[in-house]
Amino acid sequence: MFLPLRTHAWAMLWLSIVGVSFGYLAFHWALDFATVIQVATVVTTVPIFVGLANRVIGGQALTAVKIVTGLCAVAGLVLLITDG
Repeated sequence: MFLPLRTHAWAMLWLSIVGVSFGYLAFHWALDFATVIQVATVVTTVPIFVGLANRVIGGQALTAVKIVTGLCAVAGLVLLITDG
């Protein structure tokens, strides 16, 4: 399903640069319209949704490491929302 990195390294590099740049642009733009806590909440939960989407769309298994790190992100989110 995924193309080898050796044959498509430049495309992967381009997509990585554009993806990261867009992510940071969206993060800073969101700060103009929402509070820091609201934006931080979304940023904290993005990896969880990416993992779940990867399970549904890509068919990759949710390993124990992914589950533990997801739970750590949720714990961090709780600390963020409740001010520690």
